[in-house]
Amino acid sequence: MSEPRLKLISADEAPALMVLLGLLDDTAPIEDIRRAAGEMRFRIGSRLGCPPRQAVRGYGAGSS
Repeated sequence: MSEPRLKLISADEAPALMVLLGLLDDTAPIEDIRRAAGEMRFRIGSRLGCPPRQAVRGYGAGSS
C-alpha cells in the first residue's frame, strides 16, 4: 500500500509552474539549477499526463 501524497499545487497552478520551470531549464546559468528544473518539470508533466515541452510551447529558448 502506498502512502497518500500531499497535494502541494493545484491543477490550475501546475501549468504556470511548468512554464516557470521551463524558463529556468532553458536559461539558468548554473547546470544544477537547469537539471533540477528539468527533472521537476518532467515529474509534474507526467502527473498531468502531458509531455513537459507541450506545457511550455512558445516560451524559452528551446521551444519550437
